[in-house]
Amino acid sequence: MLMRDILVAVDGSPDSDAAVDAAASLCRPGEGTIYLLHVLSLGHAVAGAFAGLPRRLAIDALSSLPEGVADDAGIAASPILAAAAERLRSKGVAVEQRVEFGPIPGWILSHARDKDLVLLGRTGTGGKSHGSVLDPVIAGVLAGTIIPMAVVAAPFAGRFERPLLAYDGRAGSHAALTPALELAHAAGLPLTILHLPGYAPKESLAHVRKHLDDHPATIRWVDAEGAGGPVERVLAALTGWKHDLLIVGPAGYREEGDGAAESPVESLLRRSPVPVLVLR
Repeated sequence: MLMRDILVAVDGSPDSDAAVDAAASLCRPGEGTIYLLHVLSLGHAVAGAFAGLPRRLAIDALSSLPEGVADDAGIAASPILAAAAERLRSKGVAVEQRVEFGPIPGWILSHARDKDLVLLGRTGTGGKSHGSVLDPVIAGVLAGTIIPMAVVAAPFAGRFERPLLAYDGRAGSHAALTPALELAHAAGLPLTILHLPGYAPKESLAHVRKHLDDHPATIRWVDAEGAGGPVERVLAALTGWKHDLLIVGPAGYREEGDGAAESPVESLLRRSPVPVLVLR
């Protein structure tokens, strides 16, 4: 599953390092570029770039620099960014770096608009777990992005070989169907489609199956079994069948009457034992 331009938000955490490695495995050799973004607080940049100046003068100095110079100062103040860039260059991947100061989700969304994919570590770019709540950076990017996004947690196996698409017939999951087929076919990987109970009239399902029969990708269609809701069935399939990538749409997978505040997609992003790719 290869893409040309990938944005990776980095913070130096193990999950962030895993996202960098995943980006390297997804980038087209000799064609693609990985864009590293590290969002800093202004205080962090001041401490690194102008450590010898009083704080007020350092802030004034950084704020008054031309954009390119200020960016260079931030990169120099970011050993995390430098380490991630070196990690990729050692793999022969083209890299560009960017540092920004301020709100993390907003800067990620701004830089992601013209990319093919945005990659995040599961702990977001704060490096801390939020327990039973999805990291707010990831939640913000999920809500605002118009391109595919992926969330990766450490350790990363190093490659993708057994993708699983969760499909329930609703518009949200259906939006991911054709992109998942195209990605799997381009990478020469078999795609397992896990059909979950949901909105799937017989005539609609027949149309989908016809589309799958006509597609050149190698496809395995499996009806979900076992107890529990859609999220639990997806997690069980990932573990039981040893898949290494979960593909989902941006919405769907919710049973009738499910009033949980956290959406099923958010729950899968937080709980999946393997990287999750959200396609639109």
